[in-house]
Amino acid sequence: MVRIAVTAESAEETRVSVSPETVKKLVGLGCEVVVQSGAGLKSRFADALFEAQGAKIAGSAADALAGADILLKVGRPTPEELSAVAADGFAAAILNPFDDRPGLDALTATGRTLFAMEFMPRITRAQSMDVLSSQ
Repeated sequence: MVRIAVTAESAEETRVSVSPETVKKLVGLGCEVVVQSGAGLKSRFADALFEAQGAKIAGSAADALAGADILLKVGRPTPEELSAVAADGFAAAILNPFDDRPGLDALTATGRTLFAMEFMPRITRAQSMDVLSSQ
């Protein structure tokens, strides 16, 4: 079973990488989704809403990341978060790769795969994944 971790965003970020509706879809596909407690509060998603759709709630980022194959975030993960993902795992987030080259280098040094969501094709078929126009 694929384990997907959702950790809290930075203090400035009000979004969360998954909604309870998305959790329901992922769980329906056979994934285990673990959400850090409070990760959705700034988006007005209480932990109970995630739990009701099948997510497990973890008390900390470390607990959410334990055994994770995938990390989903809105903003760039830290090297520590990414290192906690399985060696053959990946993270999907808005990476802003041109803004902080040393920070990006630190992420790539973890050996994990990164998907920069801002580089998803801006075509009709991929519109549901277009983070630039859906914000």
